[in-house]
Amino acid sequence: MGPTLFEIARTLAFGRVAGTVKAAASFDALPVPHAADEQGRPLLLARTGSGVDRDLAGLARRQVPVVLTVDDHPPLPGSPSLGRVRVTGLPVRLDPVAGRAAAHAFARANPVADLLDVGVSAALYRVEVQQVRVRHQHTWHVLDNAGYAAGEPDPLHEDEQHLLADLAGHHAAEIGAYLRTRLAAAGTPVKRAVPMRLDRYGFTVATGAGVWHRVDFPAPVGDAGELSTLLHGVLFHGDL
Repeated sequence: MGPTLFEIARTLAFGRVAGTVKAAASFDALPVPHAADEQGRPLLLARTGSGVDRDLAGLARRQVPVVLTVDDHPPLPGSPSLGRVRVTGLPVRLDPVAGRAAAHAFARANPVADLLDVGVSAALYRVEVQQVRVRHQHTWHVLDNAGYAAGEPDPLHEDEQHLLADLAGHHAAEIGAYLRTRLAAAGTPVKRAVPMRLDRYGFTVATGAGVWHRVDFPAPVGDAGELSTLLHGVLFHGDL
């Protein structure tokens, strides 16, 4: 089944992947770290009095929208891309108290050192979302804002590259056999099955010649620990 478009958008906007921020009518990107709060609203971090702070303050004062754009970075050479997200909205400079509270949400995804100075010599801006667009499989989709806010970032995304590399380096035979068995049971017998993406719902599998298949878990996993428990029998006892 794989992640929904809402979940893809929330995963990319979360802050683990670097993005660009610019005024909606401008081509000039602002060099500003970003993350997102629990509702997916982008958070932008700037040193107080810096050029970025002045630019964002001016945009907030004039109510000029900004656009956060984040492109997926596939975890392995040849892995399919999740695509791109664009979140458009009005920037609001948070007061020191609200800024320090938002800094905790920021740190979950992007724990940069300047967060320690929020409310003193650094400021946080929150982007009040107006529109969310996702480019997935070469098609742009405009998302419902409420659905986007209710979505959740994928809990395995931060560790995806490491987990896939570990499977390829230490358990290639076992995971390959497991995936071939699962695909055969679903009516798709293949000679080769290589996991190329991993999310809370399962694997995206390469079977050759640019062909992708999904192998889903019995239930979504909540973190890497649950994934390890789920796959333990497959990797260490040959349970297919």
